[in-house]
Amino acid sequence: MWKHYRKKKIKSMVFFKITDYAEELLTGLEKLDWPELTKKIQQNWIGKSIGAEIEFNVDGKDIVLTAYTTRPDTLYGVSFVAVAPESDIAKKLITEDHRKEAEEYIQKNFNKVRY
Repeated sequence: MWKHYRKKKIKSMVFFKITDYAEELLTGLEKLDWPELTKKIQQNWIGKSIGAEIEFNVDGKDIVLTAYTTRPDTLYGVSFVAVAPESDIAKKLITEDHRKEAEEYIQKNFNKVRY
């Protein structure tokens, strides 16, 4: 029987935050002699969006949740806002009578190593 082993290699990679360069990239696209479809695909990939930050006050707490949206007109009917259970904000919002249950849930589901 053959045994196969894999060796993990650390690769050198370069990452950059494209949103920091979105305007420059979009302006540069206008100067290129490319087909319009190709330019449109690149614009969508760059993904610059124009929107607004909306603030939600939490009842009974000195906490403000800030959300970004490109469609503020859809917020008139907001009836709740969800936060990630493992976030620092959620930890501030958990009431003492639910703290043990919430911490067990977070420990069980969010402290796993994910690949």
